[in-house]
Amino acid sequence: MKAWAHICKHNSCLLPTELIPFLDRTVVQDPEGIDIEYSNNWSSINQASGDSNARSLKPFPSREAPPTSVRATFKFSRLKSDDTIMFGIAADCRARLDPPIPTNYFGNCVFLHVAVLAGSAMQDDGIVFFAQKVSEVIKGIEKAALEGAKEKVKKVMAIEPAVIPVGVAGSARFEVYGVDFGWGRPKNVRAKVKVVALRLDWF
Repeated sequence: MKAWAHICKHNSCLLPTELIPFLDRTVVQDPEGIDIEYSNNWSSINQASGDSNARSLKPFPSREAPPTSVRATFKFSRLKSDDTIMFGIAADCRARLDPPIPTNYFGNCVFLHVAVLAGSAMQDDGIVFFAQKVSEVIKGIEKAALEGAKEKVKKVMAIEPAVIPVGVAGSARFEVYGVDFGWGRPKNVRAKVKVVALRLDWF
């Protein structure tokens, strides 16, 4: 977006070095074979659906959404004791890899980190318990962004239909208010996203 804004503002396709998209995929080291795990999971989805053309790119098959997933505000006190929630945070791993890769890397370096919470544990002081679990997930991201990634992929892909997925969309770190297309910085930014795109089973 910053590169696009720079081109519009200066009416030139010449970009400063820090805005030139970096496309070398080899900088992302994958000793755990996460790419193979993703490929295997997508293949198994196609096989389960009986699709004979596994190479075709299609939207991830949607599942029936639990009633609570369409609420604008979630009240954990309404959870049943036998309910289970999977809370997901999509993290930018570029600066968290060892060694880190350039911030202008133009590729998919986002990984989903999750916390699985039982409804029975959130009946009393649920918001405090929830905040502690989310804090643990965030600290884990900073410590080792891709540690145990292969097993995490398996767990996310094997989520049971009864588990309620909850996620976070948007981030203040996108820095959209610092982008200038030539008519000044934006005063207010709003993004319209279809609800179905926020469901964790699209990650």
